Amino acid sequence: MVSAQLTNATFLPFVSLAALFSAATAGTSVTTATSDGAKSLPAQAQVIDSAKFASIPSIAPPSEYNGTTVWVPPGTTRQELKDRPFLVFDSEFLEIIGHDPKLAIIAETETDPIFHEAVVWVPATDEVFFAQNAGSPAAGTGLNKSAIVQKVSVKEALQVASGNKTGHVTVQTVTSDPPVVNPNGGTNYKGNILFAGEGMGNETASALYSVNPLPPYNATILINNFYGRQFNSLNDIGVNPRNSHIYFTDPLYGYFQAFRPPPVLPVQVYQFNPETKAITVAASGFDQANGKRTSQHRLFIYSITFSPDGKLVYITDTGAHHGFFGYDAARPATIYRFHVARDGSFENRITFAFADSGVPDGIHCDSKGNVYAGCGDGIHVWNPSGKLLGKIFTDGPAANFQFVGDGKMIICAETRLYLALFAAKAAPIHPVQPSRSYNTGAPGSDSDAQHPGGSSILERAVRISLAPLNGHVELQCTQCDADGGATTTTLSKADMARAYGLAARDLQAIDLPSQGFPHILVRASTILVHMFDLRLLIQAERLLLLHVDGLADTTISRVFTYDLQNKLRSGGGGGGGAHHKTSASFELRALEAALAAVAAGLEAAYLAARADVRAALQHLDAQMAGDEETTASAHTGLRTLLDVARRLADIEQRARLARGALETLLREDRDMADLYLSDAVRGARRAADDHDEAEYLLEAYFRAHDAVVSEAAALMADVHRTADTVRSVLASRRNQIMLLETKVEIAMLGMAAATLVAGWYGMNTVNFVEESLSAFVVVVTGSVFGGGVISMVLLRRLRNIRRKKI
Repeated sequence: MVSAQLTNATFLPFVSLAALFSAATAGTSVTTATSDGAKSLPAQAQVIDSAKFASIPSIAPPSEYNGTTVWVPPGTTRQELKDRPFLVFDSEFLEIIGHDPKLAIIAETETDPIFHEAVVWVPATDEVFFAQNAGSPAAGTGLNKSAIVQKVSVKEALQVASGNKTGHVTVQTVTSDPPVVNPNGGTNYKGNILFAGEGMGNETASALYSVNPLPPYNATILINNFYGRQFNSLNDIGVNPRNSHIYFTDPLYGYFQAFRPPPVLPVQVYQFNPETKAITVAASGFDQANGKRTSQHRLFIYSITFSPDGKLVYITDTGAHHGFFGYDAARPATIYRFHVARDGSFENRITFAFADSGVPDGIHCDSKGNVYAGCGDGIHVWNPSGKLLGKIFTDGPAANFQFVGDGKMIICAETRLYLALFAAKAAPIHPVQPSRSYNTGAPGSDSDAQHPGGSSILERAVRISLAPLNGHVELQCTQCDADGGATTTTLSKADMARAYGLAARDLQAIDLPSQGFPHILVRASTILVHMFDLRLLIQAERLLLLHVDGLADTTISRVFTYDLQNKLRSGGGGGGGAHHKTSASFELRALEAALAAVAAGLEAAYLAARADVRAALQHLDAQMAGDEETTASAHTGLRTLLDVARRLADIEQRARLARGALETLLREDRDMADLYLSDAVRGARRAADDHDEAEYLLEAYFRAHDAVVSEAAALMADVHRTADTVRSVLASRRNQIMLLETKVEIAMLGMAAATLVAGWYGMNTVNFVEESLSAFVVVVTGSVFGGGVISMVLLRRLRNIRRKKI
């Protein structure tokens, strides 16, 4: 696959990127031989030298410029830009695009602008959602028009881009319930999709929607007013990774496009706390208008994004674009940068960049803080200092885009849908959640800096001990019924306990942002499954999947979520289904799907670790079999092996814990019988020994975890044996070096002692042998003989020392 090639690529290890850029701007073809073969400027990339158009003889008059003008730099043509669309303005861009970037059209229409806005990637299903342009015929006309939401599969997009599938990617229409009216901006938030709905007419207010990305795509309105006043037309959304608050922009485009009434609020950026439902103004002062529908509205905040650490925020100003009133190139096409204050408001606004083509529409950051914006001729990329690094040329406006994992980007360009493949990594989707606030009235803060020593530990322990009693802690949840229908909601721990017949102590660790201790609790009407990041409440006709904030690894939960409806309809998650009929009750199907997800996650982690261990072992064996000059790198190989071994040990420990949770349940006949919740609901509670089907199910996954434990333990033993062998070999070679050093020192000592006689002989004193013809021969012979005797005596003593046994 193309994506796999990019992931493992390293670009020009022996040639500096600056040297390549300099040579390319000078017109020199740069190719260098490396261990991987010949490397050069990527096939779909070209260097754009700003020096060549700093002064040009002929410039188009201002009267010919409009918002759709695509400028072609001197020395190239529009067709060349399309053939090699990765335009390198600075050598830093080469690190972003990597050694083999590609841009491919994966869907296209002749004139219908159906690829427009609100591009959101859902990792759980690997699908991309986006909205049509409101000007598309399918959206309707007048006050009845509303843009349509669509989705495509990233997997299918990769197949089309790589040539493994002919034609275009399949575009599916998504109808939410209730519908999102005129969706514009969008983002991923805690597994759901947030859409900014611009509203329609006087009656349908502009609102912020939360939409379930799974059928039936149920939607919930989070907020639709500012203290009783309708928003103008919400446009874009961003989530601050520092505080998890939702920020959205509210320009006047709905009014200027005549489907929204005159504004009753200024153009502002709002901060919304989804937990407390509080809304505040994060930034204002964008509006220089008098409230009339004229072009005097100079500043139109549009899109918003945060830096990966959440300390900076970028907002685009599309004031040059005035909807039905045309394009005014003298107005802003600007990106502003703000610092995010401690309270979440914005301060210290500066002009970060100005788009040279069109206006900056969608905007995002990569993992290194580089800023990407969709402009009039494609995607422009700036570094965090505001220097233009390069462009991805799309031969027309790139309204919006989104990273769909590392090295992959979907670009909406109105009538064309692109997939770009390059080296840059996406910024994390899931915000870093703050530590949960227990609000128990326990004394003081839990900061170690403020309370050194044991006091901070005491206060933290008090808060944790009181956590189960705090019923106000709210959790994002997805509820699924027996037919596979999914609904996303938010429940407090108290409401959860009441709805599912649980005690507060049962939910004590359910919201902890750690993997926890795996366990399965069986209660009268509910099965509680807590297996690492997977937290489930299962009843006879429904289940509740909890989305816990702050988890470092959500692999098992995502595996469980993937294709959940089909698992529940078809009767299980596989694996242990050899004994399990498709007619099993809903609770057993749900339990099997959970256990299958855990087994699959651990098995996949083990296989990946095993491959790394084997590669490290082979590399280490090759190093140890080399000459003595190459064995110095064995220390590095040994460290790598031990690092991988620690991962393997963690996987083994997790598999042991999962196996232990199943073993505990297998020992309790009463608990296994009570797993049949449907029978209990019908008033036919099973006898303690009537649980064959459940026992077969648990035993199957017990054996699966036991196999992982056994294989991981055997591989760990191999790692330890190899490490011991390497240490022994290295110790032996160190001893050989020390022995050689000792022998050299003995020889030097013998030579020094013997030549002492020659030194005495050469003194300027009368020794009565100056005139002797044989004196020189005698002295030299005696010195050599004496040195040899001393060396032999000392070497013999060294051999005696080596032969002694401890």
